[in-house]
Amino acid sequence: LSQGLSPDTNTFKGLILAYRNDTNSALKVCERMKMHGVESDNIILTSLLYLFASSKNAVQAEQIFSLPHFERDIKTYTSMMDMYSKLEDYQKIEAVYRELISEGFEVSLTTYNVLINCFAAQEQYESAEAVFLSMKESGVAPCAVTFSTMLKVYGDARRTNDAQSL
Repeated sequence: LSQGLSPDTNTFKGLILAYRNDTNSALKVCERMKMHGVESDNIILTSLLYLFASSKNAVQAEQIFSLPHFERDIKTYTSMMDMYSKLEDYQKIEAVYRELISEGFEVSLTTYNVLINCFAAQEQYESAEAVFLSMKESGVAPCAVTFSTMLKVYGDARRTNDAQSL
């Protein structure tokens, strides 16, 4: 930027990604982007959402997620759910999940795992099992993380026969 070149959207995308572990610096990049008259596109907004969600900055992640021109996808919904899981805000996880279903998105393995973990953390073992069974019925194959979580769910619920049948 100091070479007299005009930065564009790709320049700022790269800078934001370079600061993915430093939200303050990423926000400064956004300020510089505005000073240069460069508009945020969905890729920049998604990068910022991932950054804020991974750093558990719910206020800023929610601001991006609620922008009317922000194009959501299964990954952005899952990032929000994962952030709320880390913040132990289970009501918001369920609200985001209901919204993604109502929007017609196909639930991914990662999304199922986040939801199962959410219910397990709340000791809602029947709900965790219902998500697990729904996942299998929808054709999404469980992975090692899924099985490990379900083993813990069944163990905590003292359902050893179900754990053994996994």
